[in-house]
Amino acid sequence: MSCGYCRSCRATATASSTARCCERSPRSRPPSSRPPPSPHRPGPAAHLTDDPLTAQVTAAWAEVLGRPTVPSDVNFFDLGGHSLAMFKLQDALERHCGLRPSIVALFQETTVRAQVALIRADREQGKDAPAGSSAEAARRARTARLRQQRARKGVSR
Repeated sequence: MSCGYCRSCRATATASSTARCCERSPRSRPPSSRPPPSPHRPGPAAHLTDDPLTAQVTAAWAEVLGRPTVPSDVNFFDLGGHSLAMFKLQDALERHCGLRPSIVALFQETTVRAQVALIRADREQGKDAPAGSSAEAARRARTARLRQQRARKGVSR
């Protein structure tokens, strides 16, 4: 049986190499023998913020990534995010912050801190229209185009 944790277990999958590997793997150690958390990784309390916008963006990230805490300076993709999850993040940011950043902007700004700055800049420029208004405007424009196309087809008959 292979632990799947290291290359030697996956490659050889022999009982002896697995036993040697799994004895060294952190997964096989009981919790009391695991090393203490790194001082570089702050606990949940370190991510609390007095800024409501940062809290909203962090909540959106936590929802999409399925993580209890999200550091403000770590890349979305380093935390397990992927390109499809970025679209979910766009929806979550709209729900949490009331603003839907463009997908291109989200791919350019891939940390909580950068996205907070992006949303702040958009709000200062007056792009904080109510959530859904852009979708409603797009729907109306599509309906108008369809009516025009139908009218042209009716006239050419």
